[in-house]
Amino acid sequence: VNFIIKEPDSILHMLELLDNCSTTLQAEIWSMFNAILRKSTRNLQACTEVHLIEKILQKLPNTDDMIADLLVDLLGVLASYSITVKELKILFGMLKGDK
Repeated sequence: VNFIIKEPDSILHMLELLDNCSTTLQAEIWSMFNAILRKSTRNLQACTEVHLIEKILQKLPNTDDMIADLLVDLLGVLASYSITVKELKILFGMLKGDK
């Protein structure tokens, strides 16, 4: 079955919805979403249009370890398609850590 994201804004609605889901359900959804993205450059483009990398980077510090691992995998998929200078700066800032 092919899953094509027709409305990129629906990705943002998914993010809001996931904030109210259990960790297990979030893990299932992120795993499925990751698989969907790997199979379609159109879906990757939809994620780029809504700046999903930036949104995920903002979520990352406050997530459960299991979800964080899935989000890091997703960041790899998204960044291999397209990443902006702004998103790279945020990522490198997070890697730097606190003193």
